[in-house]
Amino acid sequence: MPQSKWGSAVIANPFSHRSMDEAILTALNMPEEERRTRMKLLRDAVSRRDIKAWGDQLEAEFSALKAAQRRRTFHSAYQRGA
Repeated sequence: MPQSKWGSAVIANPFSHRSMDEAILTALNMPEEERRTRMKLLRDAVSRRDIKAWGDQLEAEFSALKAAQRRRTFHSAYQRGA
């Protein structure tokens, strides 16, 4: 079963009956201790990735893109003027 960026999640393609069946069987056959450990890790990850954290990350990525765009624009203008 593939892993996700969430690490502990049981991954399934929601558009595939076979994938969903396999994921459900994987989860049902998983030892209780492993289920509890995975669920704790997922809850911890979700609690750290609240809307504020998501917004802060998005804002930082947009700022980085804007800065990169400015550098490219400056570089292009400099080359035309040279």
